[in-house]
Amino acid sequence: MRRKNPLARDPRELSRETLSNGLTVYLQPSPPGTVTLSASWLTLGGSARDPDGQEGAATALAALLRAGTTRLDKREFARTLDENASTFRAAADWEGFHAQVGGPMDAEERILGLLAQAVEGPRLETVEIERVLRQHREALLRQRSEPEELAERTLVENVFPVGHPYHRDPLGTETSLGNLSQASLSDFHRRFLLPSDAKLVVTSATPERRLLSLLERTFGVLSLGPGLGPLNFPDRLPPAPRKWIYRPIPGTAQVEVLLGRATPARSDPSFPALYLLNEVLGGRPVISRLFQRVRERHGFAYDAGSSLESFQGGGLFVAEAGTDLRHARVVEKMLRKECASLAEHRIPRSELDGIRESLLGSQPLLWESARQAHGLAAEVALFDLPLDHPLTWPSVLRGLSPNELREVAERHLLAPGPPWVVASGPPPRRGGPPPRGVVDRAPP
Repeated sequence: MRRKNPLARDPRELSRETLSNGLTVYLQPSPPGTVTLSASWLTLGGSARDPDGQEGAATALAALLRAGTTRLDKREFARTLDENASTFRAAADWEGFHAQVGGPMDAEERILGLLAQAVEGPRLETVEIERVLRQHREALLRQRSEPEELAERTLVENVFPVGHPYHRDPLGTETSLGNLSQASLSDFHRRFLLPSDAKLVVTSATPERRLLSLLERTFGVLSLGPGLGPLNFPDRLPPAPRKWIYRPIPGTAQVEVLLGRATPARSDPSFPALYLLNEVLGGRPVISRLFQRVRERHGFAYDAGSSLESFQGGGLFVAEAGTDLRHARVVEKMLRKECASLAEHRIPRSELDGIRESLLGSQPLLWESARQAHGLAAEVALFDLPLDHPLTWPSVLRGLSPNELREVAERHLLAPGPPWVVASGPPPRRGGPPPRGVVDRAPP
């Protein structure tokens, strides 16, 4: 294997190699002065890949990776982590599966070997499966009893209709959890955790040639199955109707109001502008518009902000605020007004520069630890971004003009059609009307 740019030690400059079994490896130098490493195993086996009738398989498998391997039981697995001062986590989102280890450089070989063991052969004992499924059922109950969680789930189910890869709840359903077994989870593991298009990302201070030799011994021997390939996404989503959906939860006091719509994929040219628009609207704590205007200036909300989630097949933009039942209508109008203003008016240069410099000014902090730098390297691998993306990203954001931002906001935040508005909170007072135009649904 050919060594690339052996003198480069800037963690913002990545390299990409291929092991003998075809596994793609992304290598990132640790930030100068750090004494830890991080490594991640990434696949496209997220909840969108759950078999029909077995929704929740990916998130259940992620939880089970901490319950031991075929060579180490749960206690031995935990002891090995403790003895090497290391951490292990695994999670599944709509599209992907992510298992990550971290720890001191002097335990690098043992830590990487533990990750290889976990993804190759999770233990999947019946008692642990029952424990995880019980936790998922409890999480489903919480989802029905907490306004923010219920509103978020309702929004996703309506923005992405039945049949869309993002429609499914990663937790599954009461019925689908009952269909998960040792055999079905083992089958899911074989197909979706060890595909040939999996990726390994390693942030380490070890010289590249020596690191590749170590990775070949630990991961190059894994037997990989067929690649998963891309998911199928509909060309167009149905337009949202002009109505609210209100989900009452008895015994609650706060109303969560969410305004959301689907957005383009992470690879879309409009992503940088959408990313910066979200920071202006509600992504920057304290200084963003929603916090300043909805919460601070008028005092109508306990909290207010926005978020942008972007994946390979699309994304979701959400503006949200927590308020009380009396102010739900007013808060909804304010969320609409602030979103529309991004499309109708150019952001003042002084405001844009303040938000942008606040955002970029925090970037150097991301390169001070192996764990934080590793998260950006994993993003490069997951979305097939250019290897120099961490270097060029600040200049991309600085190059966006107020006119470009307004045009992207008009195209993606104002059109096509109105956004979905979902709220959840206490039932309307007896004798009083539900919040404006509400389709009054009880939790399922």
